[in-house]
Amino acid sequence: AGTPLPVLYTENLALDAMLPAVGQGALGLEIRAADSRIASLVEAVNHYATFQAVMAERHFLLALGGGCQVPLGALATVEENRLHLRAVVFDPDGTGRRTGDLRGEPREAAELGARLAARLK
Repeated sequence: AGTPLPVLYTENLALDAMLPAVGQGALGLEIRAADSRIASLVEAVNHYATFQAVMAERHFLLALGGGCQVPLGALATVEENRLHLRAVVFDPDGTGRRTGDLRGEPREAAELGARLAARLK
């Protein structure tokens, strides 16, 4: 009656084993710059801690000149009003990797991302 479906295997990966891509799981909205009515609506649903976490990750990527082809992962979280950014950068040929993390204030997200990138270059 047909080919049986393949068995699917799943496994939870610990963050120590594999950090996600920058901004993984975040939802972003793009609006017209001059539309203050929509801007106020969007601001009402903005989650500050998530926004700052994604900003740290994106500035990490930006400081490394990264895009979709750069082998790296980063995850920022905010707990008890402290931002924690963890990241990994792999050599393009797969021979090595560098890992690191920084902690700081959420309002310092961009700076933390850039500082961690400089450390892992």
